[in-house]
Amino acid sequence: MSDQDVCFHSNVADTLSVVGAIDDEPVTLTNQLEKHGFEPDKAVDVELWLVTPANEILDYCSSTEWEHRYGAESNNTDLEKLLGIISAGESEHCEFKAYIDLVTKKNAKAWELDKTVCALSNHQGGKLFIGVDDETRIIGINEGCQKHYQGESDTENAESYQKAVVKRLQESLNKNQCFNAYLIEHNELFVLVVDVHKANGLNYLLATKEAYIRRGASSPKMTPTEMQAFPAERDAFGRERIYSESIDY
Repeated sequence: MSDQDVCFHSNVADTLSVVGAIDDEPVTLTNQLEKHGFEPDKAVDVELWLVTPANEILDYCSSTEWEHRYGAESNNTDLEKLLGIISAGESEHCEFKAYIDLVTKKNAKAWELDKTVCALSNHQGGKLFIGVDDETRIIGINEGCQKHYQGESDTENAESYQKAVVKRLQESLNKNQCFNAYLIEHNELFVLVVDVHKANGLNYLLATKEAYIRRGASSPKMTPTEMQAFPAERDAFGRERIYSESIDY
């Protein structure tokens, strides 16, 4: 996808095609000479697949599938809206954590980040606020970041912590593209917001193969029966994906 059209390039172009739609306008390209014009700045719903004559998907670009997401990720940094979510308290879609040390090795609380994001992604998604206490008070991550990072400002330290949280989650979760993280500032206190999206298929912790799910304001471990019954991952056509490897429940 360029800044003005859709096309494809392949050494086997005569046997491939691009199908799908952009904002409900059908797209069908059957050779490399064809192009479909569109306006990227105005495109909202993008679902395009590069397929073989047998409808085998070789690649796709989507505004809904996280692994091949089209467009820039939009951080919901509307401060007033986020403060309203915080003031409503913890729920099945919202969790609060104080600063969690990721520098000290074997910190027993660090895995709570993995568990919470895993649970939200196996439910309906939601937000994890780091720097908020259980009473909805914004306590910030400034002090902890200042202790563990050596930046020249609170902003630089908070950004280092943000990168550390993202790195940990990407290394800990099976579905490690189900979230994005961004900082907000209120009364000179930084809060890290982890915006979690519903995963496609079961998400679990790579180290333990344990899966969690959101129930009310808690994140309990799923039972083997619940894991086996969880909806299977599906491809862009809605077909169940089959893998050679499986989890030992």
